Amino acid sequence: MREWIIGERKNISFTQPEYSRFMNAINKDTCKPKDIAILLRQIIRTESEKQNGAPVSLTVPTVSPWPSMQLWQEFGVEISLSRPGWLSARANSWFPSWLENLSLSPETPLYRKEVRQTREQVEADPFVRILSRSKYRSKSQQDAIRSIITSPADSSLVINLPTGTGKSMCAQLPALMFGQQKGVTVVIVPTIALAIDQESAMSTYVPYPTAYYSSPERRTINQEILTRIQSGTQKIVFTSPEAVIQSLHYSLQRAVEQSYLKLLVIDEAHMVEEWGSDFRSAFQELAGWRTYMLAKSPVPFRTLLLTATLTNSSLDTLESLFGRTGHFDVYSAVQLRPEPEYWFKKCQADALKEKYILEAIAHLPRPLILYTSKVDDAIRWQKKLIQNGYSRIGCITGKTRSKAREDYIIKWKNQDIDIMVATSAFGLGVDQADVRVVIHACVPETLDRYYQEVGRGGRDGIASLSLIVYTEEDIDVATSLSKEALISIERGQQRWTQMFLHKKNDPQRPDVIKVPIDIQPSFEEKDIDMDNNKNRTWNLRTLTLMNRTGLISFEWSDAREKEQDKWRTVKLRDDGHLKDERWEAIIHPYRIKSGLNHYEQLDQVKRLLSGQTCVALLFSSIYQISYKSHRKGALVAESCAGCPYCRQAGLHPFTFQEKSHPIQWKSDTELTSWVERSFIGSSGMTAIFYNNENFSAVLRGNQIVQDRWLRVFHWWADQGIRQFVVPHSYGPLFREDQKMQQRHIIVHTLERETFNERVQYLPTLMLTLDSDSHQLLIERALNASSNELVYIIPEHSKQPITGRSWSSIWKGRQYKWDEFVKEVGL
Repeated sequence: MREWIIGERKNISFTQPEYSRFMNAINKDTCKPKDIAILLRQIIRTESEKQNGAPVSLTVPTVSPWPSMQLWQEFGVEISLSRPGWLSARANSWFPSWLENLSLSPETPLYRKEVRQTREQVEADPFVRILSRSKYRSKSQQDAIRSIITSPADSSLVINLPTGTGKSMCAQLPALMFGQQKGVTVVIVPTIALAIDQESAMSTYVPYPTAYYSSPERRTINQEILTRIQSGTQKIVFTSPEAVIQSLHYSLQRAVEQSYLKLLVIDEAHMVEEWGSDFRSAFQELAGWRTYMLAKSPVPFRTLLLTATLTNSSLDTLESLFGRTGHFDVYSAVQLRPEPEYWFKKCQADALKEKYILEAIAHLPRPLILYTSKVDDAIRWQKKLIQNGYSRIGCITGKTRSKAREDYIIKWKNQDIDIMVATSAFGLGVDQADVRVVIHACVPETLDRYYQEVGRGGRDGIASLSLIVYTEEDIDVATSLSKEALISIERGQQRWTQMFLHKKNDPQRPDVIKVPIDIQPSFEEKDIDMDNNKNRTWNLRTLTLMNRTGLISFEWSDAREKEQDKWRTVKLRDDGHLKDERWEAIIHPYRIKSGLNHYEQLDQVKRLLSGQTCVALLFSSIYQISYKSHRKGALVAESCAGCPYCRQAGLHPFTFQEKSHPIQWKSDTELTSWVERSFIGSSGMTAIFYNNENFSAVLRGNQIVQDRWLRVFHWWADQGIRQFVVPHSYGPLFREDQKMQQRHIIVHTLERETFNERVQYLPTLMLTLDSDSHQLLIERALNASSNELVYIIPEHSKQPITGRSWSSIWKGRQYKWDEFVKEVGL
């Protein structure tokens, strides 16, 4: 039995998070005995699992603020006298009697830190060095980034990546690449917490603030951001959809008119449908704002829609809103989270539910998130935990003020908060990697919400635990939340009629009007006395409903007009927009479909809680993307680390890796006309035959020869080559060369990749060795590729089928190495 002695508070640095969290706690005067008890239990249990479950004891003092003997027992810790003033503490595994099919303590994988997600990192393209990285986190991230940087300038691209594969980099890296001289990327995030988190992540690469949100403390910072946007020097800004269409609008329009806006990113893009329909309509108004800005911009900008939880319905919404102009495509690599194990417990009364949750909190590791559906419940649970003797508690809801939210997030990241009590307003995109436990003191109204919240645990790929403890009343709350607040047809027509009667016409566009959003739907007393904010909300819901059903579409007006907050610009898309029969024909079926959809979503949650189906099957059913005539589908790689169904059936945990292929855009990159004319010709390809000794000199590290090869590669990059397919030993030449790092160059290595669908449709240079495998790749490339291709081939290489030299059968233009070097002046 190993023994540690902890007594005096000392400033000791620890690399293991459970030790550093404990030291952070005891060095704070506010730390309570219960905080110490659970954090020390976490250390003891972790050390025990390192010894394959062997007993481990810890010698602790009895003086305040250390726990009493009775208190230790509440946390499943056995206590015995060690010597005067000291106790010996040993933590037992937690086997709650109220959970079923317990063959192993539910906490054991957490303290054992079982690795459940393994992804192989891959060599990064040269431009990734902008972020000081030499590897992509995963093949999925590589393919997503390549799909983005090869996309047409007017494209709208949905990126659907599994959590943990590096989705944030899909916005950060292009922002730095496209903004190297002057350029602005706008990243729209759903919460202030995420804006703050992203600003922190970018602080290493951008020497000024990048989060724009309303707060008295941020007034000067925000004004500086506005100024930099207008001058094109704000490489990236993280903000809300409301800010984009209101306070940021004028500055962004100035930037657009000078072609500074390079990229518009909507992070957590599934929120466009989930929130934009009946809450925060600005998510859907962005579509009209974007269309207006594209019309104003001399050079089109890209639109990027990032998500980890894409459904068929949310994708249809994104395509209808953002797919009307330019190219639209979807990159999707979907894998269910393999980290969480799922546990559910229904209680007959609130008192029992509270007892079980407090018992779980007294045994499970930190950091821990406790979710509720209602703001009042979150506040109540925070107070209850504080009254129960814990001090390191945070609480974030949709009503938490900006300054408090920022303080909580900083403390959460700095290990000064052990438990975050929250509604869904917390956690979106906040990358706290070591969250081990997510408890729901509620029933989420949709599987999608639940899956997203569970996904805030185990982001480091290590085992996590999801626990739902609920009552029948919680199901009733979920039922009420699942009923989308759709306005009735009669009321919607009434509101639209009033807005339309008070419209302003656009003299330049007869089908575009401006309508007031603060007008009452009638002169009845209930409407005249209605709170104006509530009235505006319902008017916006009416417009959103009409937008989604095709009666109108959101447009936008010039930023110099001063009525943006009271009026909305819309385009009339249906001549029958005022007719009763048209509303019945279009709006009524949509309301029926929406109601059924929410009923089905709640039914899925009930199936989850029943334990009659594996969670992997339920989740895959909502995240599988269906094939359509104009759009590729996507299958879901299923995973389950344990759920009631699998435990009952005796099934083992399983996980499958997602499939990944980059989007094959039709390239808008062209070679220079001189190269097309002199080297490529009508065949679309040319071959340069070199002496293989040159390659041997590169392998030996001959700097002179390496520099000579690099000059050739630089020259071809100057001529428009965007993609290099080279032997693996040549990869470092590209990745470590500063000139290549500043270009948007993709590098494939032949030993790791074959010439197939992974190679983009771009002007390409392919360098091969004198090996059978490489000659087969040349043959495959000639037969399969529509790229403009330059081949650099050893002069004695032979075609694999006929055995004849490539030079004797080459159908395109060909050069010897010395001829080529002389021709281009190298």
